[in-house]
Order: sequence, then structure tokens, then C-alpha cells
Amino acid sequence: MKAKHLRCFYGAKKEARAQAVKEEKKSKKEEVSYETEVMLAKEKHKPKGIRWGVAHIYSSKNDTIITLTDLSGAETIAVGSGGMVVDADHEEGTPYAAMQAAYKVAATAIEKGITHINIKIRAPGGHGSKTPGLVHKLLLEHLQEVVLR
Repeated sequence: MKAKHLRCFYGAKKEARAQAVKEEKKSKKEEVSYETEVMLAKEKHKPKGIRWGVAHIYSSKNDTIITLTDLSGAETIAVGSGGMVVDADHEEGTPYAAMQAAYKVAATAIEKGITHINIKIRAPGGHGSKTPGLVHKLLLEHLQEVVLR
């Protein structure tokens, strides 16, 4: 009789933990939007001069990786990818994930004082596709619009 009572107690604890984990994941998903970070960064950080950066975009059908460096390419300023933004692996190559990664990189760029960017796009190459993924045109327009105002 006592063992049955303990099972019910531990079962209730597991359910409560599972519910807490679900609520935590929901709150994390609400924080994912980086658009507000970009707007806050624009208000907070005013540019002091012209600073250039290079945005290296690697766009395949499965993922998009954005790396912002200085002009020499030696110092990395910001990094963003589809996998850093979404939870599911199959969503890494979607336009939503690419846009959120671009917002993340743009917010960091504005905070670091980058005012102008050069954009370099790279495709997978090799035996794979020689053309970039579908989201590269979208990212081109968006990064220029956000960073350059």
C-alpha cells in the first residue's frame, strides 16, 4: 500500500517537472525575436564615424551561416546561423531562421559600431549545388537595410 502511494507522489512530481520544462521552452521561444534587439541597439548606439565590416554568408539548402568580420577577415565581430535560432533541425534552412540570424548579427554589428558592410555570398560547391540557397537574396536586402538604415 505504501509503495503505491509513493509511485503516485513521484508521478505527480514528474508531471510538474514536465510542465515546468514546457513553460520554460515557451518563454524561450518568445525571446527569440531579434527584431527588438536591433531597434534597441539603433536607439542606444549612435555611430561615431564610418566603420566597415564584411558579412560572409554561406547559404545551402539545409542551413545559413552569417559571419561578420573586419575588412581583413581576421577578426570575427558576430556570428549567426539558422541552427542558433530554431530548435528543430529541419527548420535550419528556412527563411525565418535566416532572417532571425541576420537580425542577431545586425544587432551585434550596430552595438560594435559597424555602419557599412560588404557582403560575400558562398555556395556549398564541390560535388553539391553550385548555387546558394534560396534565402541569399532575402538576406542581401535585409542586411543592407538594417545596418545601413
